[in-house]
Amino acid sequence: MSFKKMQCKNRLRKKTVYRDGISTTEEILAFDPSTGMPMWVRITDPTTGITETHTSFAYMQAGYADMGTKAKNPAAKNLLLAPYKVTVYRDKIMRDVYNNLVGSGNPQLIGGSKTLWRQMLPKRRFDNQANKYAVQTIASPDWKSYKTYVFNGDANDANWRETGETTLFNRRNALLESKSGVSNRYSAVKLGYDQQYPLCEVNDARYADFAFSGFEDQETVAPGVTHFGGEITQGQMRFAGDAGVSPHTGNFLAKVGADVFGPGYFTAEIKPGRSYRVSAWVHKNSPATASLVVSLDGSHSKTGFRGDVSIYKNILKSDPSNTTVGDWILMTLVVDVPADYVPSGGQLNDFRAYLYNPGTTAGDAYFDDFAIRPLDAAFNGNVMDEKTGRMLATLDYHNFATRYTYDNEGRISEIWVETATDGWKLKQSNTYKFKRSY
Repeated sequence: MSFKKMQCKNRLRKKTVYRDGISTTEEILAFDPSTGMPMWVRITDPTTGITETHTSFAYMQAGYADMGTKAKNPAAKNLLLAPYKVTVYRDKIMRDVYNNLVGSGNPQLIGGSKTLWRQMLPKRRFDNQANKYAVQTIASPDWKSYKTYVFNGDANDANWRETGETTLFNRRNALLESKSGVSNRYSAVKLGYDQQYPLCEVNDARYADFAFSGFEDQETVAPGVTHFGGEITQGQMRFAGDAGVSPHTGNFLAKVGADVFGPGYFTAEIKPGRSYRVSAWVHKNSPATASLVVSLDGSHSKTGFRGDVSIYKNILKSDPSNTTVGDWILMTLVVDVPADYVPSGGQLNDFRAYLYNPGTTAGDAYFDDFAIRPLDAAFNGNVMDEKTGRMLATLDYHNFATRYTYDNEGRISEIWVETATDGWKLKQSNTYKFKRSY
């Protein structure tokens, strides 16, 4: 003799609420067959009418079958709650011959949203053969939302207003860049520390428009090629400091030998018609000629002659316009990209911002907190502890730091703020005391 036990989950089908003499009814008319989630909900309210919400899930749509249940397809991803389209209808209310509240039979679409999904993701990768970072479309095991839309008065969802688009991912499938469909503006973040923590983020800028490195984390981007996080080159130059040189923030800095080009940021994707600020801190023990360099190569779209745009700027440690705070000196440059600028597309990397220690006998140069950003965009850079993930410092719009220290329990004990006029000032000191609860 065999027995079979079946367990059925109760589901709410109808609920009626009486309040102030008004009866409001909520009915669930259809459920998702795999999850039991409501797909068709009707709310009858004598004061507003009949409102129906229809929800369709992505895995039930053409092209999204791989998002479905593993019970039917072991290779599926079980993304059963990922939405595809939600529509909301409103109908006038009336009474039938039996005095029951019913709709007029002419519901109007009053709201809705739609989400598109994809597995082929645009990812930022280092192309070792071309010696540059590029976007490659790569198949991913994960499904990510692609575009989102909202109802704009048109019954045809193909004409709904786009509200957002995901445009770039990293190798861990984390989102790096997105675009607002309403304003058509981008926001982006650069991740470091094995692509896990944010190095810097900027609103109203694309991914290639900015960069930051506190020279804390290293990343092997190709065999024998080491970079810093945030697409900054020369990762092998990381240095923990010594008795005479301590990092500006964090645990590491960049040490550049004599007559050597140091860490840099190179891109052909800089935005025309925008101004960029490039800054870096150099230690006082560095040679006077230790420098920050920015250059731009390309052409004007009206002329099309390669090399028609050729901008070169540099600033030395000894420049009187620099700002000194303690043992560190802030060097800053601003470059204006022409509105009709066209990248050269050659091997010159077009936009180049890098650190340089000229001269063969000058000795080593020490740099820290290297930042590139649009002049008109809000910016913050983060310096993390690579082992614990704690925030050690943040860098602001002008590349001045706020530094955090921790006690043995991992709690913030002090917060120090750096300014051009007062140097380092203690902003906050925390003392933790405990007593018995009895």
